Amino acid sequence: MNNPTLSQAGRPDRETAFTRLELLAVLAALVLVAGVVIPAFAQGKPRSQQAICFNNLRAVGQAVLLFNAEHNQLDPWRELAANGGTRNHPSGLNNNAWFQFSWLSNGLSNPKVLACPSDALVRPAKDFSFSPNGGLLNANYQNNAISYFIGLDSSALVPDSVLAGDRNLYPNGGLGSGCSSGVGPVAVHYVSGGSPIKWGSALHGPSGNILFHDGRVEQTSSETVDRLFKLGTDDYGSFHFQVPRPPSP
Repeated sequence: MNNPTLSQAGRPDRETAFTRLELLAVLAALVLVAGVVIPAFAQGKPRSQQAICFNNLRAVGQAVLLFNAEHNQLDPWRELAANGGTRNHPSGLNNNAWFQFSWLSNGLSNPKVLACPSDALVRPAKDFSFSPNGGLLNANYQNNAISYFIGLDSSALVPDSVLAGDRNLYPNGGLGSGCSSGVGPVAVHYVSGGSPIKWGSALHGPSGNILFHDGRVEQTSSETVDRLFKLGTDDYGSFHFQVPRPPSP
């Protein structure tokens, strides 16, 4: 009977063992792969958040279009409270973005779509109740659960008018007393003069998402969004929009 070789006895021979050079080559390959894969994952997260934000705004657009169809093409903030809208609401709560969005509850699956995943300061709500455990109408949530502004001067008759978008938008007029929708105070942008409107970088970098009244959603630069505000409807030379809270830098 032949004696077992070192390899047969369970000890590696020169043909099966990793040499030090081969081991270093494998480690170098792993480092190279990690250098490619990790940045790809890092870039993938913002893109997925952007996609969710797009879908959120589309859902808002569909809910507004549903309201338009039932109220003679008027948005909730343009329809009188006596006719089922929020304009001149006796409670005065129409001065809050959360109240305006709550009027769309029949067309929204849940208020989670009002929170952008890129918004580090938002507190998403779970339902349209007064529950302290996620109710949009509860004081702990309300405007804290909203990531989007409302274009108060948009119109269903002007498909390209700005209906909503990311909240970190800086107008040239700051906060004004109010607008013809009866909402006040509101953010004011003078479309015929003053400095251009621009995005802050807190949500999607130096850009932001805009919802048009026909339901389209686009990612825009500051230059583009300034042009869009000028093309849309306005309230005697200014465009008013309602923000849930001051925009982040």
